[in-house]
Amino acid sequence: MASEVAALPMENLTGELDTMEEAEFRSYVVRSKAAEEIIKVVVGLSESNARPQNPSKFLRSMFDTELELTDEPKEDFDAILEENRSLKQQIAELSGRVAEFRRKIPPGELTLSRITLLNVPERQGQDASCDGKFYARVELLSYASAGQPPASARTGTLAIAGEVMFEEYLRLPLPAMRDASLAPELRITLWDGEDTNEGSEPLASSTFALPDRNSGELVDVAMTSSVADGCLLHLTFEIGALSQQDDDSQERQAEEQGQ
Repeated sequence: MASEVAALPMENLTGELDTMEEAEFRSYVVRSKAAEEIIKVVVGLSESNARPQNPSKFLRSMFDTELELTDEPKEDFDAILEENRSLKQQIAELSGRVAEFRRKIPPGELTLSRITLLNVPERQGQDASCDGKFYARVELLSYASAGQPPASARTGTLAIAGEVMFEEYLRLPLPAMRDASLAPELRITLWDGEDTNEGSEPLASSTFALPDRNSGELVDVAMTSSVADGCLLHLTFEIGALSQQDDDSQERQAEEQGQ
């Protein structure tokens, strides 16, 4: 490294050739390996993930208040560079272990039940498309492939007067090799009528992530609505293995594709 510094063009910052004194000083800096240490400081700064807001102040911190070299170096830059290389290697190894772990995650299933809506809003006037009959639709926003719609399921249609609990168990598939560290994100919407017209809006909706556990209950989840305020959602959830029916259907599909 010292020889590379010595081979640099002998011009100063103004583009003029160094004087003899400047050339001698440069040679002194190279011979004493001070230039090599300065380059290590700059390289350490460039490879640092947490770069200082004031790099000039950071470089000056290598010297004392009189801008003289201190007796002891502030930092051991060789050790810092070695630690940086070691940490990068650890990150690569851990990333490989995470990928291997994800490859072992089998397909799963998210089951929602006891979906209960409180303070259900009512659509009035020309927007009302049914006589107080509603259904809920659930979309699994996590794990959706680019350009593909998210997995979804819906309840049956029920007459609602302020509060209702849908009896269905809604099941949504969870893909294999998914990122198990991410809690599934859901969007639940409430619709009136048997179907929705293109461009129509739901009566109420809510987007949220499930708690970081395999089963539980959510209560008083607020749903936004352009019709009325105060609509709340309750539900229970469970994340588990695919049901036998789903396993059989996947096997049949694989057999059909192989024929």
